[in-house]
Amino acid sequence: MPLARRFAVYFAPEQDSSLDRFGRGWLGREPRQPLLSLPAPLSGLDPVRRQELLFEPRHYGFHATLKPPMRLAPGLSRDRLAAAVAGLAGDRRPFVAPPLRLAELDGFLALRPVQAVPALDRLAEDCLRRFEPFRAPISPDERAKRLRRPLTERQHVLLDQWGYPYVLDQYRFHMTLTGRIDQPEERRRVFELLRPLVAEVERESLAVSSVCLFEQSAPGQPFVLAERFPFAAE
Repeated sequence: MPLARRFAVYFAPEQDSSLDRFGRGWLGREPRQPLLSLPAPLSGLDPVRRQELLFEPRHYGFHATLKPPMRLAPGLSRDRLAAAVAGLAGDRRPFVAPPLRLAELDGFLALRPVQAVPALDRLAEDCLRRFEPFRAPISPDERAKRLRRPLTERQHVLLDQWGYPYVLDQYRFHMTLTGRIDQPEERRRVFELLRPLVAEVERESLAVSSVCLFEQSAPGQPFVLAERFPFAAE
């Protein structure tokens, strides 16, 4: 297996749910397909600018991170990782979280829970720890990329320990909708344009009944949903 291939464990909405339909329409891509299509036009937002704002979220797919993207450690395989993810899913029961709300997060727009959800935080921490033995150390280039943005002292520690700075007490469950929008006025305008699009999603509780293994075949390629692992039935 090429070392460049990367894997991540994500929450992704169940197929054909309101959240899934919104994500596919907004990003203009199917979770299981690397091909990108043109998202539906949005009145009030220049199509070229929209493509710019969607570049990063389209690359990673519509998701919330549970175990950040990683290359596999030497001697480990995709099949072993998939078996471990299946094992975690088999140990858990589905649960329902409060609805997501459109929010600003560090300069970009995302869907976030309306309140703290300990069950989501526990799920993310369990994924982080359980799949850590599969993670190859981050490369100097990967570390340098993370350091392009200012990090707190605590986030530096987490980056060196876990290969990612936004885990454990720094974790915030979110589903990214845009790249960073530096101008506050533009950010407010895009926020208002998104509000009617997320109205249905904001009325529904968040059903969490599976975790997903996403795969990136090579650098620069989109992450795709490789396999979904349902939680054990009630």
